[in-house]
This record gives sequence, structure tokens and C-alpha cells, in this order.
Amino acid sequence: MIQAIIEWIESSTDYPNTMAILVDRPFARDRSPPNINGSIPDVFASNGMQNFALIGEAKTALDIETTHSRTQLAAYLTYLSKFETSLLILAVPWYCTNQMRSLVRVIQRKTGTERVKIHVLERLTG
Repeated sequence: MIQAIIEWIESSTDYPNTMAILVDRPFARDRSPPNINGSIPDVFASNGMQNFALIGEAKTALDIETTHSRTQLAAYLTYLSKFETSLLILAVPWYCTNQMRSLVRVIQRKTGTERVKIHVLERLTG
């Protein structure tokens, strides 16, 4: 699902032309995403000159409603809210897209981060 996030960024946005996309991979020693309040996102990109950042996170069906995921999403939304323009991209199995959207809306209301744009990738197999 992480690859789906990268492919969506590359095909649906112009951000790859203006910044590097950092991916949390087992052997990415030198260019992995930053630690954001104790969590490392699956995908991260930022352009300080344009005051923009994006985070991509993949979740399995069993991982969506965990305390860990809620804490991660709250941390990512809070971090992204500091940018003028930001985007949280989420990859979940197709049958979990509404569940993820609902969870993120609840977290956004609790954290006051409603202005962070959210995109949930659809049609992914589980």
C-alpha cells in the first residue's frame, strides 16, 4: 500500500517536481522520513519554500482503530497543521475507506486540524 501512495503522489500531484519523497523502508539509512512526535510516517515530503508538507500512511484493516494509529494520526495532523498547505494521504483496503475517513474527521475535530487536507486512496486490495 505504501507503493500506492507514492504512485498517487507522482501521478496526481505536481509535488514530486518540487521536492524529494522520503519513504520509510528497512534499508533507507540516509533519507528516511523524520520522527514526528514518536512516529515515523511511511511517506513524507516537504517544501519549506512553499510552506507545504505531505505525509502518507498505510494501514491494514486491523490497524485502523488501534490506540497507536489514533496517536499517530493525531501527531501527523498536528504537524501538518503548521504548514500553509498540507496533505495527509491514507492507504487502506477498499472496504475500510469510509471507516478511515470517519476516524480522521473525529481526530481533526479533537485536535483542531480541520484545515489539513485528507485524501484516502480507494480501490486498494486488502
